[in-house]
Amino acid sequence: MRATRCLVRRVVWLGAVVMVAAPCMLLLLLVSRKDHASNLLQDPNAPVVLVADDTDDGVRQQKQQRQGFFGQGHVGRNDSFWTTHQGLQETGSSLARLFLVYALPHGGGGLVSEAIFNVHPKEVFFLYQPLHNLPPIISQTNKRPVEWLQLLLNCSLDVAGHLLHLPHLWKSRSFRFIHATHCHPHQLDMAKCVEIACQRSKFRAVFTSQLTMVEITELLTVYHHLLKVVVVVRDPRALLATRFRSRPRPSAQHLQLQAERICITMAAKISSAHSLQYHFPGTVLVLHHEHLVSHPVSVMEAVNQFLGLRVSHHHLAATLAFLGLDAPEQERLQLVNMWQLDFTLQEVRHMDKSCDRYYQGLQYLPVPFTITIRTNFFVPWWEAKL
Repeated sequence: MRATRCLVRRVVWLGAVVMVAAPCMLLLLLVSRKDHASNLLQDPNAPVVLVADDTDDGVRQQKQQRQGFFGQGHVGRNDSFWTTHQGLQETGSSLARLFLVYALPHGGGGLVSEAIFNVHPKEVFFLYQPLHNLPPIISQTNKRPVEWLQLLLNCSLDVAGHLLHLPHLWKSRSFRFIHATHCHPHQLDMAKCVEIACQRSKFRAVFTSQLTMVEITELLTVYHHLLKVVVVVRDPRALLATRFRSRPRPSAQHLQLQAERICITMAAKISSAHSLQYHFPGTVLVLHHEHLVSHPVSVMEAVNQFLGLRVSHHHLAATLAFLGLDAPEQERLQLVNMWQLDFTLQEVRHMDKSCDRYYQGLQYLPVPFTITIRTNFFVPWWEAKL
């Protein structure tokens, strides 16, 4: 009997110890995990898969600076859409028949142009990177890229047909449509097929990376109100990640130098685009690749309104689905933030050091010192200055 009582007391005592010790052990475990995670996230050799903490004082200061830079701070998406784009719609957009999407190589122009122009396969004749084969041709003909582009916009395929590149042609839904309905049944060659598609279309559109802003100015001088230009900008870190993804990993010094060159180039092109907006009102739009991916419907509506094109919800939904832009927002943001898996924190610090003076004009943000998984490194669509 006494032994049973002693055993019961020991069990009760042990239970009390466990009840008191368990919360303490759990708290210690959580603290140790937090410290471990914090150390891991600050590791300069860890991948940058995380972004700025909204509760950090440094980020609050960044937000205050951004509010000063954008004047009114946070603007509702619908307000930004109407105040920014309605004026562009009123400046003779119905007269535009020629469209040009321009971006740096790996700068997001391909996705943007496919999203815009493949919605209108019967109305818009679209060529994807038609100047791709130019370098060896220039030395033989002495024609400049802008001159070749004018021939293509004028449907002069008898002269410029050798520029056509079949893999790029298949990116154009207008070419696929005319090939299936007319060229294939009549066994027409590629150049003749493209010429027919060009001549039958009410609008003509081109995406290219082979022009300079000086040449784009020349095109606007020639075509003026007949031409609309969309200049696409992409996060320089994402651009570099795409460029080096299939190449040997560069040194930190080389990466820093490349980042500085790209940021200087992008800043100069945006400055030129803003100058063109002043001299050719309603003809130039600066668009961030990240905005299309993060808010595809709103951005597509805005861009089509700028171009003077109308698009049905059915065709827009089909195009976005084809490009994978109908995925949940979190999955789309993973696409935007893919560069955070390609570079280490130390490498990004080097790039940010080179580009920090340009980020405000480019509307991107450096990686802060406090890191967690909350937001992104680009100014949101509804706060952006387009």
